[in-house]
Amino acid sequence: MTDPLDVIFRGHEFRSCLHEGLSGTLDIPLFEILRTREFGAIITKDTGQVGRNDDERRALHERGIHWIGVKEPSARGLQLVTAWVASITAAMPHILEKVEQADCQPSWFGVKGITHQSAQRMDSGELWRPRWGARPAA
Repeated sequence: MTDPLDVIFRGHEFRSCLHEGLSGTLDIPLFEILRTREFGAIITKDTGQVGRNDDERRALHERGIHWIGVKEPSARGLQLVTAWVASITAAMPHILEKVEQADCQPSWFGVKGITHQSAQRMDSGELWRPRWGARPAA
């Protein structure tokens, strides 16, 4: 799901664990690998990670890596993908503004989810108004 971020935020590179061949790597060793590969941040769906695990939080700080947790939407399929991408895309300008400050220390960012039910995201209706009379064939 990094492709949309690469397209929108052209001055930055987004890679996945799959792209990097790191799927299944334990977190603390993963952070060290990310540091050696000069990654500045990690984006994860494990939204409670830095709140509950001081060892991982310290490891991120010591390696100078920002942590970005994105709440996984309670949707499936295409709705899951679009809600996740919308959430991180909407938050990323604010995150980048913060991390690009000269005095920014390694930080955590909890990205709030975006609603995915159609009634929460949009309204819709027919263009034809009943007061216009009989509807012509489309």
